[in-house]
Amino acid sequence: MPIAIKRWLVAASLVLATGMLFYIYRFNSDDVSPKNIAILTDIAPPQSSRAVLFLENGDTQELHTTKNVVTLPHALVKEKSGTLHTIFNPRGSQPIEFILPDGSRLWLSAESSVTYPAVFDKKQRRIQINGEAYLEVTHDANSPFVVYSGSTEVKVLGTRFNINSFGKETKVTLLEGLITVKSSNDSALIKPGQAAVIKAGLDVTKSDTAAAVAWKNAIFDFRQTDIRDIMQEVARWYDVNIRYEGKVSDITLSGTIDRNTNALRVVEMLALSSGLDFKIEGRTIIVKNQK
Repeated sequence: MPIAIKRWLVAASLVLATGMLFYIYRFNSDDVSPKNIAILTDIAPPQSSRAVLFLENGDTQELHTTKNVVTLPHALVKEKSGTLHTIFNPRGSQPIEFILPDGSRLWLSAESSVTYPAVFDKKQRRIQINGEAYLEVTHDANSPFVVYSGSTEVKVLGTRFNINSFGKETKVTLLEGLITVKSSNDSALIKPGQAAVIKAGLDVTKSDTAAAVAWKNAIFDFRQTDIRDIMQEVARWYDVNIRYEGKVSDITLSGTIDRNTNALRVVEMLALSSGLDFKIEGRTIIVKNQK
């Protein structure tokens, strides 16, 4: 078997509503798609980033990247204090990395945006995140770094953390340092290995930091994740629509899948693990309960 065929390997465990099962599946050229998959087309993963810069004056610019590292237009460096810019990374785009005005590094996932000033205030560095981002913040004791996402506020001096505001909750996972997370009337001090989960209230839980930043390393990493949340992640990555037929709730799955593979491979894995029917039609993935 050619090396190129052997290299694709997926190991996944799955958790169903009725119990728990560990499952290992290896893909190769001889594998036959499960009977509960109907493939009319296949969809390739994003090959590059398509980030766009929205200037405060209403102009837009496509951003150039080298290995997904964004090069901001030179003119932005000379913008006056108070000027706001927004970088949007659309669906079906590789994550991007760039440097904020204070030297902090930021990675932006697909269908996510960051709004930040061309020049940070000397007393406080503020940015707005929609979607998901990973940050490595430059330490400055005299100028706290504050991230806003919806009603959530994350305050740091210098640290590494991930923030995800997709869906019905916001999750802030800390890898290094200390952060304070506030939402409505709740607040909590978060330590490395913990996450603040904001939904109806604010809860502090233990967190798998590798899973939290797996998107940054081109991996789908699901840990007892609802199938609908999984499909939303698939939709953002491949820039596809998801349609459900019948009841598909109460199914949670765990496992890792390489993001740099066609949607067919991901759908095969999900079909084998969940027992659901899948169909790819154009840029729509249809998920259907067999019952």
